[in-house]
Amino acid sequence: MIIDKLENLPKYVNDRDILQIVKEYINKEKGEYTINEKTILKRVYSTTKLSDVAKIESHKFHTDIQIPLTGNELYYIYDRENVSEYTEYDVEKDVVFYKKIGKKKCSVWVNIGEFILLNSNEIHQPQIALRNIATIEKIVLKVDERI
Repeated sequence: MIIDKLENLPKYVNDRDILQIVKEYINKEKGEYTINEKTILKRVYSTTKLSDVAKIESHKFHTDIQIPLTGNELYYIYDRENVSEYTEYDVEKDVVFYKKIGKKKCSVWVNIGEFILLNSNEIHQPQIALRNIATIEKIVLKVDERI
């Protein structure tokens, strides 16, 4: 997991044009866009949730890079021994969901102007409201690690 200022994103991603790509899609409509053979960009609106409702997830082959555009978002990170799978792995969506059986490893607050990079198999719980439930806008980059 990496949290940093958005301007530093190219330090962590092989695609040196990544900041330009993000800037091009900031004002696009909600949707999913294929950037290249290994990167999908999702422009999403989501509602933050109480931690007991927000889904815990991980991916086998994709790194998640989440960039808040409006509002801030709290993430919980878990060690594998503190969760148990409650869904089968979805090959098409590259996701498995978990239920909490122990304590979270840490909490991370991601602000506008920052990003969080979650490598495959890092178990995370996004969309957590810290104080009030709110609608937020963000960009989610899904980078296929196999390519």
